[in-house]
Amino acid sequence: MKKLVITFISDDRPGLVEKLSQMIQQRDGNWLESKMAQLSGKFTGIVEISLPEDQVSALTQELKALSSQGISLLAEPVVITPPQSNLGSGEISILGLDRPGIVKEISTALAALDINVEEFHSLVEAAPMTGQPLFKADLAIGIPGEVNPQMLHEKLDAISQNLDIECMLKVDE
Repeated sequence: MKKLVITFISDDRPGLVEKLSQMIQQRDGNWLESKMAQLSGKFTGIVEISLPEDQVSALTQELKALSSQGISLLAEPVVITPPQSNLGSGEISILGLDRPGIVKEISTALAALDINVEEFHSLVEAAPMTGQPLFKADLAIGIPGEVNPQMLHEKLDAISQNLDIECMLKVDE
């Protein structure tokens, strides 16, 4: 069996998941894991599947043909990499008035410490009392063993003060 990761984006409409799942099943594939969302009229997702190696080429060609239906798709083989040793985990929650640069500042600080962003969920919504746009984000991160959590905490505090936002860090011990 071969594993593939499929990413896609399309104008949102009923039947997209059904179409993809049907194609995978017709090639004796198995749907393993997925994350999908509708954003601003677009439907996007990432799906991990397994299927017989002799079906990979045919499925890949069938997926490419979906571009004629307005579905952009990319299928990549899964390459197993050894897990990083001494990798800890943590979570960051961000809340503040929306403004350009929040994601850039946070991601730059994380990259400088070689911290991996494993999941990232964000949204902008109206504040309850004022109606001003609030930026909210939740990140799951992988922290190399050589990174001192206090150093990360200090970097996030500096960003919080600079951008007038709240950054809360929780590191799993």
